[in-house]
Amino acid sequence: MKLLIYLLLTAALATAASADLSQYPFTFLDEGNFTGQIIVGYSAPSLDAVVATELALSLQQKANVQITAYTDELFDPNLDAIIIGQPCLNTALAEILETNACNIGLSPGEGLIKFVERHGFQYIIVTGASKEDTRKAGRYLAEHERGLMGSEARIGGTLDNPVIIDAPPLAIKKVKVECETDSDCRDDQSCVATNCLDLNCVPGTAAKSHECMESNETAPAKALTPQDVKAVVKDTVQDKKIVEPKIGFFERLIGIILSVFQ
Repeated sequence: MKLLIYLLLTAALATAASADLSQYPFTFLDEGNFTGQIIVGYSAPSLDAVVATELALSLQQKANVQITAYTDELFDPNLDAIIIGQPCLNTALAEILETNACNIGLSPGEGLIKFVERHGFQYIIVTGASKEDTRKAGRYLAEHERGLMGSEARIGGTLDNPVIIDAPPLAIKKVKVECETDSDCRDDQSCVATNCLDLNCVPGTAAKSHECMESNETAPAKALTPQDVKAVVKDTVQDKKIVEPKIGFFERLIGIILSVFQ
């Protein structure tokens, strides 16, 4: 009995240890059913959607159902997933890689296909130094799915001829994800790509409720100094002109008549 338990545990550990890119695409397929999800960023460039479409069509050849991609607000971390794009434009990717940097350390022209296991779920990351490099990595995954090994593959070459390049494992710098919505930030800040950024409102506006709004406040009156008071009085006296009232002929005549009866 102990021997049987030992063998079962050994087999389970061996299976877990072998989980990497070499298991793709069967990680996401169970008797022809697609058991995962394809995720792109809501604000991602259109090329990321092209990658998602190419991967969905590639997987669909082995599945019995139509496969659809979803945007990151619908990401379920409790499902295996293929996540496409850059962390700054895909909140699901930022969550899994624990960074919201646009470029996670790749050189220009490099794409990356990376296997990540987290809390018992498996994710395939497709990203790049640019949106074009992300598409190049996606093209390689769609066309060479059975040629991958290990936990990651750096992709170089061209879109028409993507190739794996020899490179050391990528050290991804972890960057704290500060926010998901404006409500996670101070009142005078806004949430931009999971960062709380100061609004820096222009003169005449003030930060309120995470927006720059027109300010109704007026500047407080400046207190006058004794020198200011003297200057104002002096200017007033110099500018003042005494105007004698003009009296017409009839007014003078009435005045003379009234004086006779006094």
